[in-house]
Amino acid sequence: MRSDLMLDTRLVEFYHDATREPGQVRLELRAELMDLKQRRLLGRHTFEQKVPLTTYDAAGAAQASNLAVSRVLDDVSAWLATFK
Repeated sequence: MRSDLMLDTRLVEFYHDATREPGQVRLELRAELMDLKQRRLLGRHTFEQKVPLTTYDAAGAAQASNLAVSRVLDDVSAWLATFK
């Protein structure tokens, strides 16, 4: 499938910050939207989420990670919708 647009993403950070219990998951994603036909950058944005853990264990980290990813993807979708 060919498209005139390309979304380029880079995962900058994704980790469990355990400096204080129970900690938090930190997620940072950079995105660029390119117009391939005109060869120009349409937009660039950095998305960040910090989600506190409910419990200081693997299950808590997994739950917070899932929520952080979901929120970032929702943010990316909303950002992309502004280019219509």
